[in-house]
Amino acid sequence: MTWIGRSKGTVAGVIAGLLVLSAAHSAWAQAPKADRPTYAVGDKWIRSDGAYDLIRIENGRYVFAADGGREVHLTRDLGVAKIVRGGQVLLELEPPPGLTWPLEVGQSGVSWLTLKSLDPQFGQSVVRLTWKVDAYQDVRVPAGVFKAFRIAQVLEPRFLAASPQSRRLELAFWYAPAIQQLVRADGNDLSGLAFQAVALDRPVAAALAVALTDPKDQGRVATERITLTGKVTGGTGPLRIAVTLNGAEIARQQEPGTPGKDVALSVPVKLTPGRNTLIVTATDGAGVSRQEGRVLFYEKPAPAVAAVPTAPAAPARPTPPPAGATPPAVVAPATPTATPPVTTPPPAVAATPTPAPPQAPAPAPVNPPVATPPPAPTPAPPAPREPSRPAAEPPRAPTPPPAVVAPAPTVPAPPPAVAAVPPESSARPSGAFRITISTPANQVRVDQETVTFAAVVYGGTGVRQVLVTANGVELWRQDNRSQQPSMAVNLPVKLAEGQNTLVVTAAETDGTMHQEMRTIHHEKLMPLAVDVRYPEDRARVTDEASVVAAVARSSKGISRITVTLNGTEVHHQEERSPQKTMAVSAPLTLREGANAIVITARESDGAARQEVRTVILERAKPAAPIAPPTPPAAPPSTQWAVIIGVGGYESSAVPRLRYSVADADAVYQTLVSSGFKKENILLLTDKTERKPTLRNIKWALGTFLARSAHKDDLVMIYFAGHGASEVDQRGIERDGLSKYLVPVDADPDDLYSTALPMDEMQNVLARIEAERITVFLDACYSGAAGGRTFASTKTRAVTVDDIFLDRLTRSKGRAIVTASRPSELSIELAELGHGIFTYYLVRGLEGYADNNRDGIVSLQELYEYLAQEVSRKSRQVGGNQHPMLKGELEGVLPLTRTGKQRN
Repeated sequence: MTWIGRSKGTVAGVIAGLLVLSAAHSAWAQAPKADRPTYAVGDKWIRSDGAYDLIRIENGRYVFAADGGREVHLTRDLGVAKIVRGGQVLLELEPPPGLTWPLEVGQSGVSWLTLKSLDPQFGQSVVRLTWKVDAYQDVRVPAGVFKAFRIAQVLEPRFLAASPQSRRLELAFWYAPAIQQLVRADGNDLSGLAFQAVALDRPVAAALAVALTDPKDQGRVATERITLTGKVTGGTGPLRIAVTLNGAEIARQQEPGTPGKDVALSVPVKLTPGRNTLIVTATDGAGVSRQEGRVLFYEKPAPAVAAVPTAPAAPARPTPPPAGATPPAVVAPATPTATPPVTTPPPAVAATPTPAPPQAPAPAPVNPPVATPPPAPTPAPPAPREPSRPAAEPPRAPTPPPAVVAPAPTVPAPPPAVAAVPPESSARPSGAFRITISTPANQVRVDQETVTFAAVVYGGTGVRQVLVTANGVELWRQDNRSQQPSMAVNLPVKLAEGQNTLVVTAAETDGTMHQEMRTIHHEKLMPLAVDVRYPEDRARVTDEASVVAAVARSSKGISRITVTLNGTEVHHQEERSPQKTMAVSAPLTLREGANAIVITARESDGAARQEVRTVILERAKPAAPIAPPTPPAAPPSTQWAVIIGVGGYESSAVPRLRYSVADADAVYQTLVSSGFKKENILLLTDKTERKPTLRNIKWALGTFLARSAHKDDLVMIYFAGHGASEVDQRGIERDGLSKYLVPVDADPDDLYSTALPMDEMQNVLARIEAERITVFLDACYSGAAGGRTFASTKTRAVTVDDIFLDRLTRSKGRAIVTASRPSELSIELAELGHGIFTYYLVRGLEGYADNNRDGIVSLQELYEYLAQEVSRKSRQVGGNQHPMLKGELEGVLPLTRTGKQRN
C-alpha cells in the first residue's frame, strides 16, 4: 500500500482541501469503468426466465443451465453464443459478438457473424453486428436498482433469401459492475434475449465502512509520532481514502476497490501538543462517503532542563560568598552545626521568631551579583513570609534563626513540581478557542432519520470560518465576515443508515485549525414485512418455468422463510441467528391456469407474515409464426452436374494455374460421396479423356445438361480457371468490357471466337429445363480496362460484373455464386493445395455448412459459410476476397446430403 503524504498549507488551502473531500462523491463518480468479470462453476444468475447455475466452462465459454433443458452460453467477454430451450437450440451466433474491456461509455465495434434462429421471422443469415456502450445509468429490475452500462446492439441481415421476413434487429443489454452480472436484456421478439434479474445469489457489496483499531478514542499519549491503523471495507468500485489531522490532509490513497477485499490502513502521524483530531474519509465509485475519527491528546513531556534545580550542588553554593568582604556573617548559616534542630523540625519551626524570616532573604540581596543561583532553592520557605527587611539585617545572621535556613537543602525535592510551571505559562488563557456541540450526544443511537445539530464556536484570536460535514459531505459553511466573537450552528441533518460521522472544522483568524466531531448511529425500526420482487400479482405467462424472488425484513430478526406453490412447499430456508434481512429465491414449475405462490416469513418469537402472488399460465397455442421452420425438402431424386477445371493452357501467353484441376477433382469427389450418381456428373479437366476445350464445354452445358435434366431436377455447374475481358465492340456492357470464361484451347488474341462469352452462358442456361440451377465460378476479374490481361500465377482473372450477373439470373431458379467481387482476386494457397473459395466450398458441401444440423446442406447455408470463411482466410494472408451470390430461389434449395463430418 502506498500513501501519498500531504504537507500542511494555508488556512485557505486546508479549507479548500476539505471542500474537495466533501465534493469527492461527484468528481469521483465520473468516467466509470468496469473490468471484465470472471465466474466460477456454481455461480448463479436468478433471472425472470429461470434460475441459472454455471455448470461448466468449455472452450472458453460459460455454460449456465436451468431446469427444463435451458442453457445460456456466454463468451468470457459476455457475448451471447447460444441459447437452448428444452434441449433445442433457439438461437446461435457464430462467431459470438465480443466487447472491449474494461468497459466504458463510448466504446463501440463492428463484426460480421452468422445468425441462426428457429424463429422463422428471423431465420438464418449472415448479419452485420454493430455495438456501442451508450450510457452508464440507473436501471430498475426486480432485484433492485443498479448502476449499469447500457450496451446497444444492431443486427442487420445481409442475406434475406432464406427468410424474406428477416429484418433489422435492435438489442440492448445492461451490465452492472457492482454485481458483475447482466441484469437486463431487451431482445424484442428474438427468443431467449428478454429477461431481468429478479434476485441476487451472491451478496450485494457490503456498505462502505471505515474501522479504526489504533489509536483509541480520547486517548492520551506521551510520544509525538504514532501510527494510525484500521481498514476500509465494502463499497462499490474504486476507493479514494484521505486522512486529515486537525483539518489538514496528511495522506491519501486510491484503491481499485475489489469486491470483498478490505483495504488496510497504516498511516504514520505526527501529533501536535494538546488536542488532535484524526479523521479518515473513504469515498467509493458510487460517490458514497463514510468517515471514522479519533480524538487524541498529546501531552508533551517536561523538558530535560527542568531537572537542573534538583541538583544537590545547590546547597553547597554558599562557599562562594567568602570571596566577599562583608559576607562573613553569611558564614553563620554554616555554623548551624547544631544539626539537632534539623533532625527535629517541629521544635525548630516553633522556635522561629517573627523577625527570623528576614534573616534568610538578607544574604540574598547582598550576594546577588556573585551567586545569583543560590536563591533558587530558597523561594519555597520565604513564599509565605513577607520580606520587608532592609539589607542591613545581615548582621543578625549569626542569631539562632539560621536553623530555619538549614531546612533549605531539604526543600529542593519539590522543584520537579515547579518544572510543570513553564508549560502552563504557554497554555492558552481562559479565552481559549472552543467548539462546543450541544446536540447530538456522541455515540448516541437513534431511530429517526433526521436529527438536529447544534454547536457554538468562540474564543481564541477570533473565528474566521466554520465548516460542517456529515460522512465527508459538506452540509454547511460560513465565513465570519462581520467579525463576531462567536458563531452558532443549528441545522437538521439527514442520517444514513448505520454509523454517521458529523465533523465541525473551524479556523481562527491567525490560521489555527480546530475540529470537533460526533458519531451517531441510525437504526431503523422495521416491522416484519415481505417484499415480493418477482413475479407480479396476476401476471400472465406462457412459459411454465419461472422463479419467485422476495426479501423479508424485521428489526427483531427473521428465522425462517418458506415458499409454497399451489399448497405444496417447494422451498424453505432457516437461520440459526435471526437476520434483520433475508432474501429468498426459488425456481417454480407452473401448471396450466392459475397458480398460487405463498411466501411466509417468521420471526424468532413465532410472529409470521405472508404474501401471496397469483400467476396464470396460458400456454401458447401452436401458430405458424412460432412453429419451427419447415425442414428443407430432401434433395431431388435426379441430380446433374458439370465440373470444369482448367490449369495448363495450350497458349503460353495464358498463365498456368496450379490448383484449378485439383479443385475440380475435389468437387467431383464430394458430389459423388454426397449422393450424386457418377453417370450424372460430367468432369472436364486437363487430366480427363474429354478435355475442357471450348467445344466440349459448350456441349457439356448446352447438350448434355439440356437433354438430361428435367424440370424438377437439380443442376450444379462448377468452373475453375481463368476469366478474361476485352473491349465490348457492341457497347452493351456498362463497364465497356465483354467477359469470357477461358477454355484450355483459347487464343488470348481472339477471345471472341476461342473463349466462352458470358452472353453465350446465358443462352446455355436458358436451354436447360431444370428450374434449380446453381453455378459456382472460382475465378476472378483482373480489372484491366480495354486490354486482354490475365492475373498472376497465383490469381485467376475472371470478369463477372454485377450487372451481367443480374441479367444472367433473371430466369426463375437460377443462382450464381462467384469466388470474389468483380474488383477482387480469387486467391490460390499452397498451404491448402486449392483456391480458397473451392477449399471451403468442398468443406461446406461435406457438412461444415450444415448450420441447423439437419443432415442437408442448402444453398443458403453454403453461401453463409463461404462468406464467412473465405473472407476470414483471405484476410489472414493479406488478401481481400468476398464471395458473391446473385439470383433468387423460392424456398430453401438443398444441395447435398451430408455424410460423416470431417474433423
